[in-house]
Amino acid sequence: MPVYLTYLFYGAIFLSVLLLVEGLFYLLAGPGGGAAASPNRRLRMLVGGDKREDVLVRLQRERPLPASDHARNPYEWFLLLVSQSGVRRSPQQVLLLMVAIGGAVAAILMMLYKSIPLAALGAMAIGLILPLLVLMLKRRKRWKAMTAQMPDAIDIMVRSLRAGHPVTTSINMVAREMRDPLATEFGVVVDEMTYGLNLETAMSNMARRVGLEDLRFLVVAVTIQVEVGGNLAEILGSLSRVIRERGKMRAKIRALSAEGRFSAILLSILPFALMGVINLLAPTFYAAVNEDPVFWPVLGFGFFLMVLGMFVMHRMVNFRV
Repeated sequence: MPVYLTYLFYGAIFLSVLLLVEGLFYLLAGPGGGAAASPNRRLRMLVGGDKREDVLVRLQRERPLPASDHARNPYEWFLLLVSQSGVRRSPQQVLLLMVAIGGAVAAILMMLYKSIPLAALGAMAIGLILPLLVLMLKRRKRWKAMTAQMPDAIDIMVRSLRAGHPVTTSINMVAREMRDPLATEFGVVVDEMTYGLNLETAMSNMARRVGLEDLRFLVVAVTIQVEVGGNLAEILGSLSRVIRERGKMRAKIRALSAEGRFSAILLSILPFALMGVINLLAPTFYAAVNEDPVFWPVLGFGFFLMVLGMFVMHRMVNFRV
């Protein structure tokens, strides 16, 4: 066989192995482009073929804009909580779900124990308190993720501004390059400006939807720069450093208060766990006295004191920075 054919044969083998490895990589890792490669949900919807206007309307319906930043009554507080928790349901849908869960729990307890106070207490705990706690936990988790993303997002804006881009372009870069939950919020700002809102209103809407204090600082800085001028890149650079230092301080405080938080969690769970163990080992322990007229008022008062103690312990081990 001629020498050049030998080299051609080995080259063909090498190319075949290379293509095989690359094919296996794309088969296992998934496609490298398109919707699957988009870093956030808004871009995945756009890459998937949805129109930009339809994406904006869908995101606005999922996250309705609260009437104000501060709740003046319990219903407005609930609206703010649902919007800021990031759930993809309207407040009315969440409220109906809570009522349905509470009604189902009350009906089950009435069939099992034939006790109206117990049914009311269970409905309030499972249908009202538990969903609100879940929403508050989701909001805190979302805020925590956004706080971790904020310095990087501001740095992207600073680099864009120093390169000579306008503010709107820097916001669009954050919407394209960052991940959720922050990227979609910035993307909604870009789309709202595209369809008629000015920069100040779109940024203010984002601050009201999210409710994060660090994000409000960014909105105020951008709004003031638009109104009176100034070196926005320098201001945002300082803001990024402040947010990073606050994050370090929060982490340090959380480490120092870990023992107190563990004690608070243990003291909050222990009474309910002890009550469950007693009911399991001695079912007649509470059944023998639950018909006494004093039993349920005392139990309700004790539950109120427990909730009050949980609130006090929570305030003692959680610090604002």
